[in-house]
Amino acid sequence: MVAVRKAEPKDAAAAAEVLRRSITELCTLDHHGDAGTLAKWLANKTPRDFLSWLVKEDNFCVVAEANDQIMGVGLLHRSGEVRLCYLAPGAQGRGSGKAIHAALEEKARAWGLRRLHLESTVSARPFYERVGYRSAGAAKPGFGISHCHPYEKMLQPPESDPNARMLKVYGDLQSGNCYKVKLLLAQLGRPHEWVHVNILEKETRTPAFLSKNPNGKIPLLEIEQGVYLPESDAILNYLAEGTPFLPSERLLRAQVLQWLFFEQYSHEPYIAVARYIIRYLGRPEKFEPKLQEKMGPGYAALEVMEKHLAGRRFFVAERYTIADIGLYAYTHVAHEGGFELSSFPAVKAWLERVKNQPGHITMSGERP
Repeated sequence: MVAVRKAEPKDAAAAAEVLRRSITELCTLDHHGDAGTLAKWLANKTPRDFLSWLVKEDNFCVVAEANDQIMGVGLLHRSGEVRLCYLAPGAQGRGSGKAIHAALEEKARAWGLRRLHLESTVSARPFYERVGYRSAGAAKPGFGISHCHPYEKMLQPPESDPNARMLKVYGDLQSGNCYKVKLLLAQLGRPHEWVHVNILEKETRTPAFLSKNPNGKIPLLEIEQGVYLPESDAILNYLAEGTPFLPSERLLRAQVLQWLFFEQYSHEPYIAVARYIIRYLGRPEKFEPKLQEKMGPGYAALEVMEKHLAGRRFFVAERYTIADIGLYAYTHVAHEGGFELSSFPAVKAWLERVKNQPGHITMSGERP
């Protein structure tokens, strides 16, 4: 039985030994047995260093015990950085890592944090991804090794938190603009009520709906009774605030908005409208001239995306953000608007990466 408790000074020697053995024996994918790399990495993993961490008020350190032996060590900084999460060799697969991380998350919530971040070794990436972390950028040197991978995780608020209230979304899942919102909510794990609105039956033009959104469009987010937010990309921005889906850095945040504006002004008016004419209206002959007008600008938007994605995994900072969600919605069904994607290999590869993100759902709301 694994028990996690707050670390004490008496744990220093055993905890340091766990750290040193874990790095040496379990992180071989990172140090490759190189003596110089190990020396740099282990330099501050001593009992004396451990004691210095315990006395700092901004640190929260825990140990995992089984049969009176320390099997793991975790350390959270008040900034939200997870600085340690190591297991002793042989302790893997027993729930110790998850138990340590659960204790760190509980403390983070008590501190009022909504976001955790860390730099993962290659060896630890599968674990962090299993417990809900997402890539937060390109790898960089750290710990004396060549590749540390930035990760982030959004913390769900406690049920008593007013921010945890049930949201209501008015929309049609076959609409790409509505699908954006549904996809983000699914990947956030955010409970919500979905109210289907049939645009072909003019349900957005009823007095009841117009009282909620005078512009008569979906999606529409009901945050609380009497408080509504229309426009898909505004909703994405609102929901992603404080999460890994929207960077906190000023420039990166602006770049996310840049691509969302591009989507609404240079992409959606052509690819989405062409799809509407074909899928929703059945491609009536009288709309054929309008459909053909959409093809050139639609392909131009795809070309902009292709050039940007050449050599990039995602649109901003090499990480999955609402910029990707916003552009994925109509791009992945562009063929339904008559657009052929075979000439856009970078776009097609990006579509697959988005599809394979944790928590992804299809337009019908199913897991792929």
